[in-house]
Amino acid sequence: MKEKQGDLDRVKLSAQQSLAYIRSVMEETRNLAMDYSFYFIMFGTIVLFGTMVSYLLVALSRWTLIPWMWVLVMAVGMAVAMLRSRRMSRQVNLLIRRMLVVTWSMVLVMVVVLCLSFGLIGLLSLSIALAITSASIGMGYAMSAVLGGSITLGLLSLPWWIGSVLIPLAGDWYGPAIMGALTLFFELIPGIIMKRRSIDATRK
Repeated sequence: MKEKQGDLDRVKLSAQQSLAYIRSVMEETRNLAMDYSFYFIMFGTIVLFGTMVSYLLVALSRWTLIPWMWVLVMAVGMAVAMLRSRRMSRQVNLLIRRMLVVTWSMVLVMVVVLCLSFGLIGLLSLSIALAITSASIGMGYAMSAVLGGSITLGLLSLPWWIGSVLIPLAGDWYGPAIMGALTLFFELIPGIIMKRRSIDATRK
């Protein structure tokens, strides 16, 4: 009887330790999300910049330069992101960190491929390319939400998926404007809020 009780106690202890580990990983991942506010702000700024330049190039009848511009700015963003990722501290769970990096790297690669498919190959229309981009970003938010147990990131994925439906309906002219609005309200501003909270937490 005592042996059974001992086995039961060991099982309970093991379960408690597992739960404690899971909670610590999720907390570390939430802290990592705060550190990733830099990427939210950087890519939010890049997309807003690219959107405004795209409309300017159309106004100047230089629309053929649009895909090259997007490939250039996204390549610069990817290079900066990779350099900064290497310098980040490894205090968080290595597996979770790698999964987050791989998730968003896949999203960035998808965006570059879509730029090439739209402008250089002519395989996709602009609105379709932006719609797939919006859906890919929503996927990135959803994956990050699952890994970090963040309801906020999960909610942020919803506007991007809704945008992936609205952008094709809006067409090639208004599609970039919708993309810019999504970037402003659901990437750049959340990134600034996350950065502010991270600074406030550090001060405390």
